[in-house]
Amino acid sequence: MIAAYGNGAEAKPKKAKPKAAAASFRLVDFVEAGGCRVKVSPDVVARMKEIAANGSVVWKGKCQGGLISGMGVLREEGTLISGGKARKIAHHWSGAAVRGMRSGKWTRESFAQFVDSPKYWANTASVVFVDGIAKGRTTPLPVSGPDDYSPGFRRIVTEAQRN
Repeated sequence: MIAAYGNGAEAKPKKAKPKAAAASFRLVDFVEAGGCRVKVSPDVVARMKEIAANGSVVWKGKCQGGLISGMGVLREEGTLISGGKARKIAHHWSGAAVRGMRSGKWTRESFAQFVDSPKYWANTASVVFVDGIAKGRTTPLPVSGPDDYSPGFRRIVTEAQRN
């Protein structure tokens, strides 16, 4: 079942963080499963660690000097406990990295499903990164079916449809 979330119409705008908070922000390293480092915010590191504990975080792309580099896909796939219930999640981030930091326009494909439910949620969005930090609003991208996803992400969605 494809959720009606593909068009993003239901997304609520997030409040912007004060500029002073963003300016004092420090990126830290997260080492993905292949040993390549990505520079992200401390809260993103916490999320990635939680996903990696019951899944994996993998960079499919070039690793230069121990840092993610060039075009690639950062795949976060795992199971999280939410409200005492197990939830399968996946985030596939596609874009370019410079010196370990996401840079420019990235596409985020997201999936979530409670393991005891046939219903799932999947969508895509565009996110702009500057020096490793997401800037501006996330822009939902239209999705009419599984063919609108990348092949790796499509596998996750079609598996959920079969089940």
